[in-house]
Amino acid sequence: RILVAVKTLKKKTDVVVISLHMGIEMSTEPDKQLSMRVVKLVYSGTDIIACHHPHVIQPYIKNPSIKFFLKRT
Repeated sequence: RILVAVKTLKKKTDVVVISLHMGIEMSTEPDKQLSMRVVKLVYSGTDIIACHHPHVIQPYIKNPSIKFFLKRT
């Protein structure tokens, strides 16, 4: 459902931003399942994806802008 929503939003907006609560807590690398989901979101038109749950910083990919996880403060 989210991929269809992204494609619909992409036609109506300049930028599509998604925030996801997922991942393995305290893991410094994203798991394969998360990485595959993020790639699908990018190909469906998402411009910025912020994933959060592990409470540690994970890799940042510049183009498109993907922050796998935000650090809990």
